[in-house]
Amino acid sequence: MTIQLTQTDIEKTLADLIPHGTRREIAKITHTYESVMYGYLNPDDERKSPAFQQLAIQAAIDEIDPEMGERYFQAFCALRATSLPVRFKTHLCPTRELGNLSKEFTDVVVAKCEGKPEQEQRREISELRRQLDQYEAALIGSVN
Repeated sequence: MTIQLTQTDIEKTLADLIPHGTRREIAKITHTYESVMYGYLNPDDERKSPAFQQLAIQAAIDEIDPEMGERYFQAFCALRATSLPVRFKTHLCPTRELGNLSKEFTDVVVAKCEGKPEQEQRREISELRRQLDQYEAALIGSVN
């Protein structure tokens, strides 16, 4: 089994999320040439983006050992969470964030019950994880 998405699919999905001006800022912050950053987010560029390569590695690990793949993915998400800047005195309301968490959980259940494609179900799970982090941040009073 290999990665279920094409390089073009992945890079187009990510490119649609990041406006051109933001790409310039990303290049500056990461000390990457703008042309390289634009290439990473260009579905028509044949060079493999780091996002595609990371997902291909994840797919290979998942194929070799699904449990290891899950641990790897969780560690990657934890590393991302750790790398986010900490801001104190957030205006997040724990009650509102708990309500949002409930909604995201419901979205996961609905996607499964409606027989949505696995990719869509995984996206819902990802949104649930993000919202769980938001709720936790609201409880502790900081945004990671």
